[in-house]
Amino acid sequence: MKSKVKLRYLFLSLSVYLVLLIPAWFIGRPLGDLLLIYFRQVGYYDRLTWNAPNLYQWIPNHYYHWYPLGIAFTVFAVLAVAVFVYKSRVNITPSLLVYLATYATLIVPFFLPKMHDRYFFPASVIAIVFAFYFPKYWYTSVVLGLVSTLVTFSILHGVTPVPL
Repeated sequence: MKSKVKLRYLFLSLSVYLVLLIPAWFIGRPLGDLLLIYFRQVGYYDRLTWNAPNLYQWIPNHYYHWYPLGIAFTVFAVLAVAVFVYKSRVNITPSLLVYLATYATLIVPFFLPKMHDRYFFPASVIAIVFAFYFPKYWYTSVVLGLVSTLVTFSILHGVTPVPL
């Protein structure tokens, strides 16, 4: 973060996550279950995607055992951009942060296997902000909103107007 954000602030989201676990832990859910819920969910699902409009719509499920490759690729893509921004001489501006937030919220659920459609929701919201910062790319928020609507329509009404 180019020495502009103190390291302790990076742990803020982890702290919030832990605080939000307290009510469920208090009423009896084991702390281990709460801490590892997302890691354990990976083992529950045997499909590459769950109604998410991502790369894995085009890859047959019999390639399921290759999902660690998708995880590695996604981690590499995110780290490559992080290192590039960190090493570059570009100033961190609000518009660059909006651009990077849009990139991150799109690239992660698009390339990460076993994603549900709901993981694109942050990208849809940030794309609206993106459209105000970069009016030339207004269609980004329109396309993401349309895709989210079509995916939700198929869930609510059981009809898929446009195949994913």
